[in-house]
Amino acid sequence: MLSQLDRQDEQVHPLAELPVAGRMAVRPRHWLAVAFSLLVAFETFHQFEHTLEVVQLKLMGAHHAFTLFGAHVNTEWAHFIANTTVLVWIGFVLVGAGPAVRRSWRAGQPLGWHALLAALAVQSYHVVEHTVRLVQHLTPGGGRLGILTRVFDPAWVHFSFNLVVLTGLVVAFAGLEVAKSLTGRLTGARPGSG
Repeated sequence: MLSQLDRQDEQVHPLAELPVAGRMAVRPRHWLAVAFSLLVAFETFHQFEHTLEVVQLKLMGAHHAFTLFGAHVNTEWAHFIANTTVLVWIGFVLVGAGPAVRRSWRAGQPLGWHALLAALAVQSYHVVEHTVRLVQHLTPGGGRLGILTRVFDPAWVHFSFNLVVLTGLVVAFAGLEVAKSLTGRLTGARPGSG
């Protein structure tokens, strides 16, 4: 009788390739690993923008932060669109994974699974915060207070939101072994052959 660990080693990774007619064929889920990778890259850049903002406002004493895009776009719209995009992207990864992969993640990689759900929860509230800020921005005389930013410093609140979401995504990426799918695809290695 095989131990649980042995059975896990024999299972094909849910995001891996499968051999078809003597060659490696990409499972429909390979795009999911690519989408997840791009999500982590996008959120890393987003966090970099918020890090620049905090450095400029809090460490350098600037009255207005001019991040890479901040000087060229309306920041309320840019943040609303960026954060809504991240939320939709997380949902896309979860829905795109399909029920079998989600069950596999829940059962086999609980840390990664819970980190992804935590990122989804925090990002959901983050979008609510930016929705309120956008409505206030579009309302004459409405100000831009948001919800939590009525009490806490806006730069630190949004830096913290993005840091928590990015951390959740990175932990999920590692915990759900997404990189194994990408590595196998790029090297042509067969799942379980390593």
